[in-house]
Amino acid sequence: ATLFGFKLIPAYMDNAKVKNIFATIANDPDMQSASVLEIRTSFDKRASIDSVSSIKSTDIDIAKDAAGHLILTASNEVRIKLFGNLTLLLSFNPSSEGK
Repeated sequence: ATLFGFKLIPAYMDNAKVKNIFATIANDPDMQSASVLEIRTSFDKRASIDSVSSIKSTDIDIAKDAAGHLILTASNEVRIKLFGNLTLLLSFNPSSEGK
């Protein structure tokens, strides 16, 4: 069970980092009027600093809600080889919204 946990922790930590980056960008007043390219570039820089490799800036969906606030979302899957031919598939949907 401990080995199982050690294999899962990095995937969940990476997802938490992505959610944090999304929230930081979405709450940055300068990003509210930024172009899609500027938002993607901001994500790339922050992801590089935080060593995030599970999501690329091209994987991000960028939208605005009814009030005009920036919303960043993505979907990714992580495959973790446990042992033998047993692989665990984790599906993540990080978002800048408080979901």
